[in-house]
Amino acid sequence: MQVEENIGYVYAKGNLPVLLVAHLDTYSNQTPEQIWYNSNEDILYGCMQPIGADDRCGVYAIFKILEDLNPHVLFTVGEELGRLGAVVASKKLEEPNVKYIIELDCAGYNDCVFYLCGNPQFREYIEYDSKRYH
Repeated sequence: MQVEENIGYVYAKGNLPVLLVAHLDTYSNQTPEQIWYNSNEDILYGCMQPIGADDRCGVYAIFKILEDLNPHVLFTVGEELGRLGAVVASKKLEEPNVKYIIELDCAGYNDCVFYLCGNPQFREYIEYDSKRYH
């Protein structure tokens, strides 16, 4: 899989006509209440309350999909501060040859939002599937 990295995004070209998108940033207007240091990995971890937004589930879902399929993938940063990485990607990336762009992010547990979806069967399938599991 060919990977392109730039400030604001990481893109991997796939062989399916689908682009999966998730963001890698988390935002909080407060400083972390607790910080842990992992000396084995030389990484600091912080716990922010409240977390303004987070897309760990979307990132995880994409990696699970990649175990069996090879879609185009776009990870961005700066989403919580005005979609900064997505803006950079839209200007720098060559437009991928895809039929669907699916962003795996949500505001609630039963959330489907469609923009310019010209396939009512796809929309109905996703909305039905989402309601069935909750």
